[in-house]
Amino acid sequence: MKSKKAMALACAMGICLSLPVQAYAEKGEVNVEVAQAGLTIGKLTSPQQGTIEKIVKDYLKGELSGAKAQPEQISTEEQTNFVINSKEKKDGETEVRLSQTYKNMKVYGQDVIVKVDSEGVVTTVSGKVANTLDKQANLRRSASITVSKLKSVIRQATGVPFQAVEKEFKRENVVFQKEDGTYTVAAVVQFAYESKTDVISGNAIVDLTDGKVLFIDHISKKKEVSKIPTNNALRLLTTKELGSGTDALGTNMLFNISKGTDQNYYLADLSRGNGIYVYNANYADAKGGRSNVGYPGTLISSPTTKFEDKEAVGVMKNMSSIYDYFKKEHNLKSYDNKDAKVVASVHGFDSDGTEENAKPSSWVNAFWHPGWKQMVFGDGLNGTLTSSIDVTAHEFGHAVFSGNTKNNVVKYPSKATRAINEGLADFWGVQVERYVDKKNWDWVMGNTLKGLVIRDIPKEIGDGGHKLYTNLNDFYNTAVNEQESHMNSGIISHVLYQLVEGKTHNGVTTEALGHDKVSKIVMHTLQNYATAGEEFETLQVHMLQSATELYGDKEAEEFAKAFEAHGYPDIDLDKNEKAVTTIN
Repeated sequence: MKSKKAMALACAMGICLSLPVQAYAEKGEVNVEVAQAGLTIGKLTSPQQGTIEKIVKDYLKGELSGAKAQPEQISTEEQTNFVINSKEKKDGETEVRLSQTYKNMKVYGQDVIVKVDSEGVVTTVSGKVANTLDKQANLRRSASITVSKLKSVIRQATGVPFQAVEKEFKRENVVFQKEDGTYTVAAVVQFAYESKTDVISGNAIVDLTDGKVLFIDHISKKKEVSKIPTNNALRLLTTKELGSGTDALGTNMLFNISKGTDQNYYLADLSRGNGIYVYNANYADAKGGRSNVGYPGTLISSPTTKFEDKEAVGVMKNMSSIYDYFKKEHNLKSYDNKDAKVVASVHGFDSDGTEENAKPSSWVNAFWHPGWKQMVFGDGLNGTLTSSIDVTAHEFGHAVFSGNTKNNVVKYPSKATRAINEGLADFWGVQVERYVDKKNWDWVMGNTLKGLVIRDIPKEIGDGGHKLYTNLNDFYNTAVNEQESHMNSGIISHVLYQLVEGKTHNGVTTEALGHDKVSKIVMHTLQNYATAGEEFETLQVHMLQSATELYGDKEAEEFAKAFEAHGYPDIDLDKNEKAVTTIN
């Protein structure tokens, strides 16, 4: 099974296979080559006239006569429409990412990818739509919560004092899927209030039919914390300088830095994309990622080219290597392929989940915040956390997921999406560590951290020594699985481990495909098929298709075996078992 697009790519790579011509449709003929969960490929329409925008919207609304479509990828409901989020040219086609709307409100966290060729033929549809919205009771009701009531709910939920002044209140009404699977009308709100002594800010999702809070995070900070200085007025010179320093593991490092107009040197590498910048957050409390007061902090400086901050030195050197890995191995420019500025803060702190009265300097954690578009690192384990290349690359891996799936939401749309994000971040951590140190890398996250096992993928050990779930059936066994994303990350990371190494799992043996092939298949999936609301079953199909396009049926078969060994459904892309209908 290969599409014409896949065939052209395979030939270009020197692995062109002899395939029967009759497998493909003639010009103008409509046919389907792949139809599986969340993916349809082929000549799905006859050549269409009009703009790309009209073609893709008409297809998704089931308005193109003679088109082939999966019911889960179109919506004929009267008040459904689609809005375009992005459009770009790829391999001679136009790729369009769209969000579904209902009654002019976006369906939260859901998107679809549609590709159209130069003749106006829809060739690929990736993702799913919600097509039972007309039957949702809450969507037939009028929203009963007024703006003043909404503000009152948020004030009460966050403990905002009555006398506090509203400084920000951005609201978007959306169609939101609740934990029980039903849909409702909700408001996604970004808010900030200020009293004489405090600043209270955060995000909330509130059901507009009954006023219930579906999600909220907030932080209250003393005003003086917000006065932590940043170097906004600083101008950096474009001449490249070389800095040095010793990381927390005692390793001497060299890295690119910049000189400022104040004659000091700064941890800013302007030679890579739009720059890599390392800041001192001075232990500002991120409060579960809900407060960016004090972040990113102060750009780290030194009067000489030698830097004494061992945590900052570790992150600066690591980020240089991480940027180079993705650029060299995947031609990815920064995390979004648009050379976005890379920002990291050391000396970070998060009181959530931290013992009361614990020293901020002992915080053993790190995170990527998609809203702030930066990474934060704690000083725990005597600063060695910041020197761990796979930990740093893991956080950057989250940025890669967000940047390539265009996922920019307050809350990820599903538990599966969160687990996939964690599993792929672990995979990238391993790949970067191997790129940097081909002799001492392994599949253990944080292997250089003494006394701490983050995740051991081969041994299926998760955070703190708990079980790392590796079977998809475990994800749905809610009696024992609390749906924690890090514990469920093994459901994809262990699949990729088996494929790279060629292991036997649950009686199924796969051939070792190696790091290069598997990593390129993962990246191809993220850039071409994965959506912002990716599920395990759709990820499986998307990776099988990517393996076929890049390398052929043999590699795709190894991917299929590995997924099946981990409890995923048995899928053969050639069988096209998912129902496809012809639009009248």
